[in-house]
Amino acid sequence: ERAGRDFFSRVEGIEAVVARDLTRRPTQAPQDSPTISPMGPPTAFPSAMPTYSPSGTPSSMPSRDHDQVIMTGNREDLQLGGRTTSSFGYIWNMRTKPDSGVLMITGMDFYTESTNDVTFELWTRMGTFKGFKGSYEGWDLIAQGTTRGRGIGRYTTIPEEMFTPVSIPGGGEENGGMRSFYLTLDTRELVYKLGLVDDEATTAASDKVMHHESPELEIWEGEGVLWYPFPDPKQTIMYRSPRQYLGAIYYNRLPCTPFSLYGVVTQDLPCPLVPTGSPTVPPPTQSPVMPPPSASPVISPTDVPSKSPTMSPLAGQTPAPIEPTAFPTQSPTQSFAPTMYPTSAEPTMSPVVPMRVNLVTTLRNVPERSMTPRESEKYIAILTAFLKRHTENSMVLDGIDLWHQELMAVEAKEGTVAVSAEKNVMARGATRQLFQARQRKKPQREPEIVQVPAMEITLILRIQISTLPTNLLGNMAAVAIHEHEQEFLSLLKEQQAFYTFFKGADGVIARVIDEVTY
Repeated sequence: ERAGRDFFSRVEGIEAVVARDLTRRPTQAPQDSPTISPMGPPTAFPSAMPTYSPSGTPSSMPSRDHDQVIMTGNREDLQLGGRTTSSFGYIWNMRTKPDSGVLMITGMDFYTESTNDVTFELWTRMGTFKGFKGSYEGWDLIAQGTTRGRGIGRYTTIPEEMFTPVSIPGGGEENGGMRSFYLTLDTRELVYKLGLVDDEATTAASDKVMHHESPELEIWEGEGVLWYPFPDPKQTIMYRSPRQYLGAIYYNRLPCTPFSLYGVVTQDLPCPLVPTGSPTVPPPTQSPVMPPPSASPVISPTDVPSKSPTMSPLAGQTPAPIEPTAFPTQSPTQSFAPTMYPTSAEPTMSPVVPMRVNLVTTLRNVPERSMTPRESEKYIAILTAFLKRHTENSMVLDGIDLWHQELMAVEAKEGTVAVSAEKNVMARGATRQLFQARQRKKPQREPEIVQVPAMEITLILRIQISTLPTNLLGNMAAVAIHEHEQEFLSLLKEQQAFYTFFKGADGVIARVIDEVTY
């Protein structure tokens, strides 16, 4: 440095960059055009790309509920104005369809015009009832007790705690898929329907006509039993045929559910075998089975080496590139002069505070009581698994808290029949013609609005992460319940053997509220 020059007096440091790490200077202006702004605000849900043409095959039908019911009779039969008659008992056969699996009969309703206590018995056996009338040998008693008759216009239900579920094998009659039933009262108040024969002849055969069916189950015409207990079949006057059952048959169309969300439902059904989780193979041998080595090499050595020998590596150094490129393959990183001390304090992890959404679900047609702690816990577990399955693409559900439950009355499901029973329907000794004439003279009444008990359950959803605004999270959960209502009800009814609160539930409604009350 020459004396008198201060060019280097302010220099504090010097840095060097290898020539191969140099990059081009930045341009004066961007080279690409800016992107077009979005046409509108983002949608609440992602929209799928529409196809250019309709799909070649129609979509599959939505899955049906596991719990099904066959209702026999019509409004005229329920008003005792059709081809109905009454006696002590009724005997009939039910068959599965050839393409049906095993079914589980879970309940039964019968028809009686009595509004007093009635004593009933329900017997069953595998196969037909033909040749097995009049003797209880080979029959199993699956329901017995006393219940209050619901009178004209409504079926009387056999209480759940008095009914033992029984199965019917699938595949139709040829594969053993037939079961017979004998239902009787101790009084002559069981109402059923006349078959296809108009007169009261005893020579008309039963079990010849199927009068009601579903995609899995068939109900065939049977015989009326005119005495209690089981009369001797030699007394042919004690049996009338053909007759048709009046009532309801409840059954589960898929009781064999080993892959259910909550494990195996039952262990004693004729269900198909389930494949194991891993293949069953023989154990490996102690030593590998390989051919012995050959006495001499298979390939002869070459006279000269195929390539030049490689350079031996130097310890602690990386090998040089075989074919270096003209320019660096990666952009160099930009470094800054380090500071003597940290410029800021070490940052702390911010706590993850879950978002909260208040959701009210109304479960229709439930018992007139509150849920027990075990039932509440099971309801939250099922709802949590259900919402995680249908909302996992938009939010992460951390958990659900039960805030409040309140019993209320709501309008019943459409199609429910409720007609008040007439007191003193028919005086002892009066004729049916006189009774029907009196009924025609009575003024017509408007049908009653049927109401059933429902449970309003207030829940708090804890959502950890979401791609949606907070005000849309509750609506998304409500939409998931609305669109998959039958799936949610099926998950609840899978637990009806252990949690009876969910057995009769036939609908669920969800809505969002701004805040819960204390």
